[in-house]
Amino acid sequence: MTIQMLDALTAQLSSDNLKQRCEAADELGELKLPESVPALIQALQDDSPKLRKKAVEALGEIGSAEAIPVLLKHLQDPEQVVRKKAAEALGLIGSPVAVEGLLAALVEPDAVVRRKAAEALGRIGDVAAREGLKLAMQDADKDVALKAVAALGQISVRNELT
Repeated sequence: MTIQMLDALTAQLSSDNLKQRCEAADELGELKLPESVPALIQALQDDSPKLRKKAVEALGEIGSAEAIPVLLKHLQDPEQVVRKKAAEALGLIGSPVAVEGLLAALVEPDAVVRRKAAEALGRIGDVAAREGLKLAMQDADKDVALKAVAALGQISVRNELT
């Protein structure tokens, strides 16, 4: 990929056309170029939940720790789909830095976001998540409780191997 192509895609994130902005975010995520992280972070300020979702997905695919603070912030986005994708992205990045924010997401009102937060905590595998996941095992939503159990299993296995 040339620098001109990267510049064109990052410029497209500011297009007046929402479809073009979303396509640019998708392509940047597929390319997994760390150089595109600042532009994708900027795209998270867009009014469109669709673009914010696409930018969060792209940041998760790229996997850069640089995106963690903004992804943690978007665990509290007004749109459920963005919160859900932020939890997924943090799990893909896999940094223990995200554990505290993901633990907070285990008690958010939306069960889908709670499930994704539990999955992300399991993927990260940090023992600091154990107590919060044990509480999540009592969640009224059985799928959240099951994801919490699975995450605890992943944490146990990971820590037995190290």
